[in-house]
Amino acid sequence: MAKHKTLWSPDTCECEVEYETDDEKTQDDPVVSKVIRRCKAHEGADAQVLATVLDENRRKNYTFAEVEGVLNLSTEEEKRELLNSYKWSFDADRKLHIEFVGTTTISAADKTAIQMAADSRFGTDKVIVH
Repeated sequence: MAKHKTLWSPDTCECEVEYETDDEKTQDDPVVSKVIRRCKAHEGADAQVLATVLDENRRKNYTFAEVEGVLNLSTEEEKRELLNSYKWSFDADRKLHIEFVGTTTISAADKTAIQMAADSRFGTDKVIVH
């Protein structure tokens, strides 16, 4: 049984968190050691900050993976184009906003499918696809 500490700064905010994982448990269950730095959007106890930051990061990553699946991208060039056009941000209420800039590859039906998948996974009003 080995425990490991990891220092993590998500790409979704300015927080920096030290968390601990245990070889005998899944990586989905990190335990916060301490919050090193909090951004303006994340207040509260250390464990709550880690849970919130993980939720936001997973929401962003899952939604991007869903976009790749809906579009059924097969070439590296298509994936690069998507990555370059995929813009995301969180608003003051920490809703994830997704938009596609400079591409005509994504149809209204694609956006609806992405929105429905995000709503199914996270609940309504957690991800907004533009």
